Parts: sequence; structure tokens; C-alpha cells
Amino acid sequence: MDPARTLLDRELLVSGIVHDLRGPLTAIQGFTELYDRNPRPVLAPAIDRMTSLVSTLAETSVSPPDFVQFGGVRVRVRGPIGVLELAIASLPHRALRLELAPEHLAVEISGVPIAEIAAGWSLAQVRLWLAEGGPGLAGARLRIAARIVGALRYSFPLTPGESEGVVHIHLARG
Repeated sequence: MDPARTLLDRELLVSGIVHDLRGPLTAIQGFTELYDRNPRPVLAPAIDRMTSLVSTLAETSVSPPDFVQFGGVRVRVRGPIGVLELAIASLPHRALRLELAPEHLAVEISGVPIAEIAAGWSLAQVRLWLAEGGPGLAGARLRIAARIVGALRYSFPLTPGESEGVVHIHLARG
């Protein structure tokens, strides 16, 4: 299997796991703060350990910062730029535009179907995507790829009534 796709899918799965852990963890934290006037000594450190584990899992940085070429521009990344290139190539879209700014390279991907927005996902959704594909998978992979490379910004603003949108990604210039 392709290493870039494997990394994207692994990080997508980990993101689904983190999503599924955060809800119960937040509920436990709230319960202990509101209802347990005399917390058991072992409970607070256990919650801290779980919170730390979830935070560690959520970190997608796979390597120290490096400088690479993307679209002919030198950018600073924290992961292999190939994952972003693969995710962009796999995403249905009409046009890709790069714009240089003093501190960053703005990547604008236009004509992206709204179905690819993938604002959030659970482990069940990720498993379904990986088994069957479908709308949202390419958008989720792009969002994960932006995290892996350490994008300064990722946005996919919605315009009511539109069937397509524009993804904005900012990469730090090097």
C-alpha cells in the first residue's frame, strides 16, 4: 500500500478514536467537578493520565519541522508533503490556486463539493469510509493531511444554498 495513503488513513482512524474518547472523558471530568465533593485520591490522577493520552493521540506531528518545495515554493512542514499532495489529488475539485504572502503560501482549492466538508467524524464513520468510501472521505483526508504537514490554517467556509465551496490552507513559508 502507498505510504502516504497509509499515513492518512491511520491518522484518520486515530482522529476517530480521539473523538470517541473525548466525549466520555469530558463527562467524567464534569461529574467529578460537580458531584464528587470528596474525590477518591486515585480518580484525579487517572483522569489526568487519560486526558494526557488523548492529547498525545490527537497530535499528528510525525517529524520535526523541515523545509520542502510545494508548488515551486519553499514551505515549512512537520510531516511528509506527499500526504497533502495525495489528498489534494484525490479531492474532487475544479481548480487549485497558490498565492504567496510574506509569511505563508495560501492554497485555494475551488469547486469542492459541499458533501466533502467532513466537519467532524467518529470512529464508526471512519470505519465506514474506509470500508465503502463515499462522500466526506476525501475531505476528511485533506483535513488530516493539512494537520500532518502542520498547516497554519485550514478552512472550508459554507455559503448557504451552494453545492460547492472553497478550501483554504495556509502553509508557513520557509
